[in-house]
Amino acid sequence: MREAQKQNIMEILNTVEEANNIVETYVNNGQIASAKSILPECQNATVSIINTLQSFEGNDCNIIQYFKDYCNEAYKVYNEIGETEEDLIKDLKAKFIVAKEHFVNDIKVRKEVVFMPYEASMWDSLESIWKAAVTDDTCDVFVVPIPYYDKNKDGTLGKMHYDGKAFPSYVPITHYNNYSLEQRTPDVIYIHNPYDDINYVTTVAPKYYSTELKKYTNMLVYVPYFISEEIDYNNAQMVANKKTFVLTPGVVNSDRVILQSEEMKAFYTKILLEYFGDTEENRKIIDNKLLGLGSPKIDKVFEIKKEDYEISDEWKKIIKKADGTDKKVVFFNTTISMFLNFNEVKIEKLKDTLKYFKSIKDDIALLWRPHPLIESTLASMRPNLLEEYKNIVKEYKEENWGIFDDSSDMYRAISISDAYYGDNSSVAVLYLKIGKPLLIANMEIRNG
Repeated sequence: MREAQKQNIMEILNTVEEANNIVETYVNNGQIASAKSILPECQNATVSIINTLQSFEGNDCNIIQYFKDYCNEAYKVYNEIGETEEDLIKDLKAKFIVAKEHFVNDIKVRKEVVFMPYEASMWDSLESIWKAAVTDDTCDVFVVPIPYYDKNKDGTLGKMHYDGKAFPSYVPITHYNNYSLEQRTPDVIYIHNPYDDINYVTTVAPKYYSTELKKYTNMLVYVPYFISEEIDYNNAQMVANKKTFVLTPGVVNSDRVILQSEEMKAFYTKILLEYFGDTEENRKIIDNKLLGLGSPKIDKVFEIKKEDYEISDEWKKIIKKADGTDKKVVFFNTTISMFLNFNEVKIEKLKDTLKYFKSIKDDIALLWRPHPLIESTLASMRPNLLEEYKNIVKEYKEENWGIFDDSSDMYRAISISDAYYGDNSSVAVLYLKIGKPLLIANMEIRNG
C-alpha cells in the first residue's frame, strides 16, 4: 500500500475511533437513539476501508477479517443496545482497537517506482537501478517505455517510434496506454531523456516532458543516457560542450540527478550556480539535487561476458579466418557530433577508414556500429550529407566484408571486440574503464 493510501485510511480510523467514543457517551447518558444514528456511519466507513484493503492488498489480506469483526459487532450493538445489560460498547471498542493495531503494524508502506525510457538502446543507463528496485520488496516497479518522434525540419513531430518490444526479455514491460500517471501518481519516476522540446532531431511525446512528469510525482530522477570524459577546465571547447548537457530541462526540473562521479557533480554544480546565482539557498538545493553515485552504464560494462552473447552465423563468417581461427575484432564507432562538427571532412574520413579496414579484412574484422540517430540527425540538420552517408552504408552492407551492427545492444559489440577505433564518445569511455585498447580517430589524418 502506498503512503498516501495508508494515511487516508488512518484518517478514517481516527474518525471512527472518535465516533465510538461519542457512541459510548450517548449510551452512558441514555441517548440510545443518538448512539444508534452514528453506528451505521461507522459501518460504512469500515466497509470503505475493507474495499481499499481488498484493492491494494488482495482479498486474502488477513487484516480484513478484523474489520469485518468490528462491522459485525457494530451491527450487534445497533440491534441490542438498550435491550440488554451486556457491555456491548466495551466489546465494540475492543474489536476496533484490535483492527486498528493490526492495520498500523501489519500493513507495510510500499513505493511505486516507474522507469520511463524511450530508446531501448539506452536502457543500460537505467538497468542497474531497476535491478536494485525490483529486489526491494517494499517497491512496486514498472518499466513503461514511452513513444518518441523524429522531428521535421520545421520542428513539428514526424514519424513515431515505440521500442517496447526491443527491451531485454527479462524486463517486464507495461505499455504506456496501460499506465495512467494521473491515476497512479508514482512515488518515483526515472527518466534518461533530459531535452523535452529542445532537441532538434528527436523528442519524446510531449506528455512525457519533464515539465509534465513533475505534475504527477514528488521525486523525478534524471540519469544521463551517456557517460563522458571528466572535465578538463583548461579545455574551453570541452567546457562549452559539456555545459549544454547541464542546462537542460531534465536537469533543471528533476528532484535528483544521478551523475557518473563526484567530479562531474562539481562541474554541474558550477554551471548551475553560474546560471541560477551562487547563493547559500541555491547551493543547498543543488547539493541535494545532484548525486555523484556513478553511472549504470559502467555497472553494465563490468557485468558483460563474451560467452553470454550468441553470435550469428553471418557474423561468424566475417570473424573467422580461412584456417578457422578468429580474427581480431575492431569496434568502429561513429557519432553524431563528429558529422555535425566536420561535415564533408567526416564523410571523407569515413570512406578512408572503411577502405583501410577492407584492405586488411583477412586479418582484422571490422564491426561498424554507428550512432542509431545519425541518419535522422543528418536529415534534419545536414541534409546535404544524408544521401552520401546512406550510399556508404548501403555499399558496406552489400559488400559484406565487415559487420554492420544497428541492434539496440551496444554491449554485445563491446564484449566480442578486441579494440576500439573511432570517435570520442561514451563508448570510448567504457572501453577505458575495462582496459581494452583504444584509438580515437583524428579528422586531420587522411588515407588510412
